Amino acid sequence: MAAISDVFTLPRAAARLGISEELLAEIAIDLEPEDGVLWVHDSTEEGCYGFTLFGLESVQEIVNDKPTLAFIKERMERNNSK
Repeated sequence: MAAISDVFTLPRAAARLGISEELLAEIAIDLEPEDGVLWVHDSTEEGCYGFTLFGLESVQEIVNDKPTLAFIKERMERNNSK
């Protein structure tokens, strides 16, 4: 496997994929480093998600899978209504 040379922050990845940052964050919860999603430590205490090119492909597969995407959106709605 080639070394990782590019990582996209959540806002940049969402823009590239044409989805909301909120949806991308919800999708990222279910992904692992093996899926191309990393936790990036930045100058804040919180940090942020980072996505490799493979991570962008992994997310695109989820977005294209309508039943999975519907489940994730329903989970978002339940969490937002609390």
